[in-house]
Amino acid sequence: MAENPRREAAISIQSALVSPLPRLYVNSFMNAASDSDVISVLQCNGINIAVMNVSYTFAKTYARALMALVEEFEEKHKLKVPEHEVASALGTMDPVTGKITNA
Repeated sequence: MAENPRREAAISIQSALVSPLPRLYVNSFMNAASDSDVISVLQCNGINIAVMNVSYTFAKTYARALMALVEEFEEKHKLKVPEHEVASALGTMDPVTGKITNA
C-alpha cells in the first residue's frame, strides 16, 4: 500500500495536467443504468460531449470521492454548493444499439 496516498494522487494529477491527455469541461449530465454498468452522458451547455461507461463499483466509489471533495470545499469556504436536477433512466440497455428498454 502507498505510504502517502494523498501525496501520490497529487503527483499523479499534476503529471496528468501537464500531459497531452484530452480535457473536458462538463456542467451537466444524464445517467442510465444497465444490468452491468452505469452510463453517463456528459454535457457542456446542453451539448453531449462524451459518454462514460463505468462499473457499479466504480460509480459508487467515484460518487463518494467526489462528494468528499465537495464537502471539503464547502467546509473550507463556508458555503453550500447548489445541486441540479439529473435526468436518469433505469432499464436494460442493449450494448450494441444503446437502446434502453423498461425506462
